[in-house]
Amino acid sequence: LDILEEYLEELEVDIHTNCPINANDIEHELNERMEPVFLIENENISLNASKIVVSTGGITYPSTGSTGDGYRIASKMNHTITDIKPGLVSFNVDDFLLRSLSGLTLSDVELSFKDKKKKVSVRGDALISHFGLTGPAVIDLSNLLIEKSKFTILDDNLNQKDDDEIENLELFTNKINIDFTPDMTEEDIKEQITKDTPDKGKMSIKNYMKKFLPANFIDYFLMKINISPSKTMANITKKDKNKIAENLKRHPIEIESLETELAKVTIGGIKSKEIDSKTLQSRFVDGLYFAGEVLEVAGPTGGYNLQIAFSTGYLAGQEAANSLK
Repeated sequence: LDILEEYLEELEVDIHTNCPINANDIEHELNERMEPVFLIENENISLNASKIVVSTGGITYPSTGSTGDGYRIASKMNHTITDIKPGLVSFNVDDFLLRSLSGLTLSDVELSFKDKKKKVSVRGDALISHFGLTGPAVIDLSNLLIEKSKFTILDDNLNQKDDDEIENLELFTNKINIDFTPDMTEEDIKEQITKDTPDKGKMSIKNYMKKFLPANFIDYFLMKINISPSKTMANITKKDKNKIAENLKRHPIEIESLETELAKVTIGGIKSKEIDSKTLQSRFVDGLYFAGEVLEVAGPTGGYNLQIAFSTGYLAGQEAANSLK
């Protein structure tokens, strides 16, 4: 931050803090030379500019100052705002026993949900938390699930809806599955159990399941499928074997709600088709540029959204400056 501030000082950039600007404070008109200019005026500031870059962020992380101002500015300039949704979120799960395993990591699992006959899935690590499920695979799946869900967290005036309305968002589906053995088929698991049983007949099913699951998760898993953890391998039935294989591949989890307060990005924003992708200038208003999370595009976890912000910010700034030459 200190280095960036030094650059701004050297380039004699004026910074106005504690100076909110809303959509009604900006006018776009022609000057005496018939050139388009922006007039920005309220009780805190009065200035004009031939170029504006709107980089106000999304709305799902208000502690950063992102309160949806950019959507209202863009809308006033005739731009379409797509459905605004919280992105990269965790899942609240109403299962006390699952939540009691808080801190446990489920490594390299596949999480999925059904879209008609198609499976939508993400592979990676999931983490059990005090409210349900989180971790890279969970929050990446949340984006795919939320993108298919028809709702917006903004009202008709593009202000955020109240907490009660947001809590009752209707998801595309609230049922997801965990595949604990993504490199094995259901038949592979059954064959493995059948092959191991003669040599491990006296071993409890609880100890044997360490082959497939984290040790701390096994009691919960066996309880959910109603198999006694003390049962020996020699005594498991064909029905037990089928239940184990089926639930290792498709262990159902029901989502109670989204942990929207911890949303890391905003899905949706200014419609991409209304912006020149080579310059990030508005197709409707000369001199108006957009950058960062105010744009419609959103990516998965792993630094992609930061990269979108940096790259679009650089491009919009460069193009706005070059267009003045």
